[in-house]
Amino acid sequence: MWAIQTHTRRGARVPAALRAYDALDVRREIYTSEENPERDRAGMARRFTIPTVANGRVYVRARGEVDVYGLK
Repeated sequence: MWAIQTHTRRGARVPAALRAYDALDVRREIYTSEENPERDRAGMARRFTIPTVANGRVYVRARGEVDVYGLK
């Protein structure tokens, strides 16, 4: 399961964080773009953004850009 973490609770602007969870046990996070932020950090978060999965890639809408994640 893919999810995007956006604003902090009080609405401060922060980079989006793409997270992946085990579909059989969503308590288990298996990936986060914040694990290696120099390489993987997404752009500034947009509220109510839904990750799009197509052709083996995950697309994340951010302010003024689209970030694309896939296998290295």
